[in-house]
Order: sequence, then structure tokens, then C-alpha cells
Amino acid sequence: MENQNLEKTPSEAREEWEQKLDSFRQELSSLKSSISEGWEKLENELRKLIEEVPRLKPTPAGVSWEELEKVIEEIDRGSKQSEILNSLLLGVGKYCQRVALFVISGQEVVGWLAKGFSAEGVPTGRAKVTLPLTQNNILNEVNTRQSTVIAKPEDQPENDQFLQRLGEALPKQILATPLFVRGKVAAIIYADQGDSLEEITMVPLVEIISKVAGMAIELLPLRRKLAEAPPPPKPPEEAKEEVEEEEKEEVEVAPSPEAITEEDRKIHEEAQRFARLLVSEIRLYNEVEVTLGRKNQDIYQRLKDDIERSRDAYNKRFPTLASTTDYFHEQLVKILAEGDESALGIQEQD
Repeated sequence: MENQNLEKTPSEAREEWEQKLDSFRQELSSLKSSISEGWEKLENELRKLIEEVPRLKPTPAGVSWEELEKVIEEIDRGSKQSEILNSLLLGVGKYCQRVALFVISGQEVVGWLAKGFSAEGVPTGRAKVTLPLTQNNILNEVNTRQSTVIAKPEDQPENDQFLQRLGEALPKQILATPLFVRGKVAAIIYADQGDSLEEITMVPLVEIISKVAGMAIELLPLRRKLAEAPPPPKPPEEAKEEVEEEEKEEVEVAPSPEAITEEDRKIHEEAQRFARLLVSEIRLYNEVEVTLGRKNQDIYQRLKDDIERSRDAYNKRFPTLASTTDYFHEQLVKILAEGDESALGIQEQD
């Protein structure tokens, strides 16, 4: 039985290589274009915010646009969500004495990191503040209104329940602003001036930093695709081709009846890549949630909407594989649960 690969002439092999190279160039160009469009959108959003900065109010001493630019550059350098959020917190901390980041997790807000409080530096794995979104506090109001809220601690009756857990000082004024990722509030930035009598004057700058961080998180998958883009295909080796063909033709091997066809092999490889891409994007957009989910073994409950949306995309693209080989579930275990299937928390639902 003749091997199909031996039927290709050198010119046909080179033509196939040129087609693959052209496809590679188009894919790389598309990725670069996507990133360029993302940054153009970010620049437009920043321009709108900067135009809204009240020009009548004097800029506080020690604050400059050069400093804001450095904050933005630091956020831009983040290669994963946790790095971006940490830079966000440090950036807002330049304008407010106390800053805390609360991640939206289902119907709760979970304290992820704080700066300037008595609980300063609390990492994700030991977050001490978890509150229901139903409480009448500034965090719930921001989530409901989907916009920045500036208030006094007494304006919402249940503010004291989380302020007391963060520190002793009762601030004169409190600020909270949403962090949007893909059109929804993913986290809330809280800030105040501690026991100082100063008011929070740099609200537009805090909003700019939040906007930059949200866009940076949205661009993470595109940057990762560009960084992981495969190298250009190598040209076919034309030397020794005739000798190799003669040697191979001397031995005729009957194909195994269970051998997978070349077409099926490509489908399986593409399905694995697509599943890996989908799940990797879930992790990139929800790094804090994934970390909390591993600890509490409830990743699926926390990210159910994202997981099911991606699963539907996978099943629609590879309907014939859905009932035989579940590459999507394999990637959930490998990427989100780090090999511990129990961390998904979906054993009884499968």
C-alpha cells in the first residue's frame, strides 16, 4: 500500500509549505491587529476620562501626570491577572492612604489584597473579609449602580461591618469604583484617607487606573496568543528524497485496522488546542476566582457561566467528539484544578 506522503513531488511539497507559511503570516497579522485594536480602544477610553478631570480643582501637591503614566506602564507590564491587580492597588495607593480590592464571587465580595490597613498585604489564599452582596454598604451600591460612589461611612448603614474588619480608623470619606472586565463588574476598588481629615480629590485618576487595569486584563489572552504563536513552518527537505523513497518502498506494512486516519488525528489535535485555549482564557480572566475555587473546591460554582459558555463553544465546534472524548473537561482539570479533579466540585453533576 503506497504511503500518501511519498506521492508528493518536491514542487508539490514546496507549494504546500508556502501555503502553510502564508496561513501562518495571516494568523500572526490577525493577532497583531487584534492587539492594536484593543489598545486603540483603551486610548479612546483614557482620552474620555482625562477630558472629564475637573480642571477647576487644584492638583494636590506631589501628584503629576508623569506619575500616572508610570502607574499605567506598570499595569501594562503585568503578564497575568494577579500582577495587574497588584499594580492597580499600588497605583491607587499613590492617591489614597488606604486601598482594598474586593473580587466579585457569585453573590459575595471577597477581600483580595489591601494596602494601608492593619490587614495590609493579605494575600488571596488568606483573604479575611468576605461579605454578601446583599448588605447595605458602599460595595453593594457600586455593584448595583455600576459606577463610582463617594460617600460618608454613615451613608450606608452596614459600611462599618467591613471597615472595622479592615482597620481601626473611621475615615471622613470613602470611595469605591468598579473594575470592569468584558462588560461586567469583576471587582471593586475601595479607598479612603484613613484617619486624615483630607477628602479624596483624585477620583478621576482612580477611575483611569481602574479602566486601564480592566483593559489590560481583557488583552491578556491576545498577548498570550501572540507570545505563543508557533514558529513559521520549515521548508521541506528535498535532498535524499529519491533515496528515502526507494528504501521505504522495499517494505510494505499493512495498516492496523484500528489506526486513526490523518484527518481524524488533525481533528483531535485541533480539539485539544481549542479546549486548551478556551480554558486558558477562563483562567486569565478569573485568576483570583480560580485560586479561591481551588482552595474551597468549588471552581465550577464560582465560574459556572464562563465554563458552560466555553463548553458550548467547544461542543458546537466539535459535536462528533462531545460524546466520545471530552478534551474540554480534561483541560478544566489540568488548567483550572491543577490536576485535582475534586477542586472543580462537579463530580455529582457529571
